[in-house]
Amino acid sequence: MDITRNALISYNCDIGVAISGAYGTLSEIAFTLAQEKQLIAYNSWDIPKSIQVETIDSLIEEADKCLKL
Repeated sequence: MDITRNALISYNCDIGVAISGAYGTLSEIAFTLAQEKQLIAYNSWDIPKSIQVETIDSLIEEADKCLKL
């Protein structure tokens, strides 16, 4: 599936969560942001408009806020 997989993942999510990653993660980030979905990054690319978190607990808190749970 290659890059198609990255597009499918981003088109089917409510928010994007980037954890670590290389260029494949960067393409998923690009697809997610192109759809104007929120992105949370944990030890990942420092992208403008993303929410940078340093712990898994803060990642979960931010995801809850984004999803209004």
